[in-house]
This record gives sequence, structure tokens and C-alpha cells, in this order.
Amino acid sequence: ILYRTDDLVSVLLEPVDFQSRDPKMLYRGFFRYWYRHRQFLRLLYKNHLFHVFQNEFILVCNESMRYPLQEQHLAGARNRLQMQLFSNAFVVGGLGQMLKQWAEEDFASSPDEIAGAILFLAPGISQESVE
Repeated sequence: ILYRTDDLVSVLLEPVDFQSRDPKMLYRGFFRYWYRHRQFLRLLYKNHLFHVFQNEFILVCNESMRYPLQEQHLAGARNRLQMQLFSNAFVVGGLGQMLKQWAEEDFASSPDEIAGAILFLAPGISQESVE
């Protein structure tokens, strides 16, 4: 599970442009990618191993993901690395739980519907809101 998760997440993150100003494209790509690997997610869910996937997912992300954080986002954080780790935990935690819920529903919604749900639930998500 750890090796497969590491491999899948690493491949997912390679082409991701976190500077993108179009969050809808980022989320669509994310959920389309995992839809192609839904059998793996389905097996994790059915065997009560989704937490193992999520733990490995955050570890891989902490090694490779860097969001474009501005100074005003560092308020209360001791340093940039600490804020980056909090940011990764927030984003990966939310996306991981959405993947788990999607697996629970046996992927009944399309990847684009799930991406749209994020934007509906958090309409302020955009690069401009990060800047």
C-alpha cells in the first residue's frame, strides 16, 4: 500500500502547477487522475485501509508540494516551513476525505462533479484569494 500510494501520488504531483490561477483545472485534474485509479481507492476503502493511504499521501506531499505562500499568510506561524506543513495538512486532509467519501459512494459522481463540489463548498478558493 505504501509503495503504490507513494508511486501514484508522486506521478500525480509531477505535472501539477501550483502557480495555476485556475483552481477548477487543478481539482478536475486531481479527481480525473484518481478516477483512473479508482480500483486502488476502492480496495483501500473496502479493506478499511484508507487511513494508510492518507498518511502516506501527506508524507509524499510534504516532500514535494510547495504552495505559493505570501507573507501575510505567515501570521501566527513560526516560519515558512511550518506554514507549508499546515497548508499541506489542510489541503491533503480535505482532498483525502473527499476521495474517501467518493469511494464510499462507489464513484457515482464524475470527477468534474466532485471538482465542482469543492468550488461550490468553498467559492472563495482561487489564486487571487491566496495572494
